[in-house]
Amino acid sequence: MSKPGAVLDRLAEVLAQAAPSRVVTRDFLDFSWRSQADLQAGVFTVLGRGASNSQPPRAEILRVLLVGQVQVGEDAAGSTLEEAEGAMVDELYHLARHLGGAYLEISGWRQSMQLEHPYGWMTADLSIGPFDLDATSETELASLITYSG
Repeated sequence: MSKPGAVLDRLAEVLAQAAPSRVVTRDFLDFSWRSQADLQAGVFTVLGRGASNSQPPRAEILRVLLVGQVQVGEDAAGSTLEEAEGAMVDELYHLARHLGGAYLEISGWRQSMQLEHPYGWMTADLSIGPFDLDATSETELASLITYSG
């Protein structure tokens, strides 16, 4: 496994610890490919976006896109969908406050604006690090990220 992949996998693992009622994955799928049960629980997908412009031997900051997908009932109000998306954002901030070994910055997030009701989504732009990807093993990288929530 690549070193960035080890970091992203570990971030997904600690997100699953921080949000145990959610489905957490590293594989993005369209709503139509997800089960209704998973969507009702809410799905987080951790996706790599690259790294900052640092060069070895300086530490790297990995950029991450976090996608949340959720479904509410057909007769649910649009504000109910917003609340479901907002709960996913709350869980992300909880993780950021309780993450150890690496710094997690949330530089912004967006939500569906009720446009695809009963399906909703949120995305968040994250940065995590710093990591010395040149000198650190995959195992060491993954062990740097801890959760104490």
